[in-house]
Amino acid sequence: MVVTDAAHSFDGKRPVSDFRPTEAGQNLASGHFAAVIASRRFRIVAPLVAASSVIYLGSLIFLAYFPGVVTHKVVGSVNVAYVLAIAQFVMTFSVAIVYTREVGKTVDPIVRQAFEAVRKSETTGAKR
Repeated sequence: MVVTDAAHSFDGKRPVSDFRPTEAGQNLASGHFAAVIASRRFRIVAPLVAASSVIYLGSLIFLAYFPGVVTHKVVGSVNVAYVLAIAQFVMTFSVAIVYTREVGKTVDPIVRQAFEAVRKSETTGAKR
């Protein structure tokens, strides 16, 4: 099974509307939709997890091994430790926003195709 990244198709060549309902059902049954969705989600999630892990682990390392650095005052009574804590919140919301936008562009169209294929195969199966 070849997992493609072509937008809006399950075989990477034709749009979903070109598939007969039996082909759509075969793609669903073979797990092709699931493989494409998993592949696209991984391409989104992996960099986000890596970036947030680096910031989180970096914060822990600074807090554990460089106490002189984190107690340094930045502005008024705000020190580097507070800045690192705020960075965690910023990172959390950034990950959520980026994930939502990217999944909406790359994964959701494939999920809609899967639902459309199920609907078509159910409609065709009911007429027989």
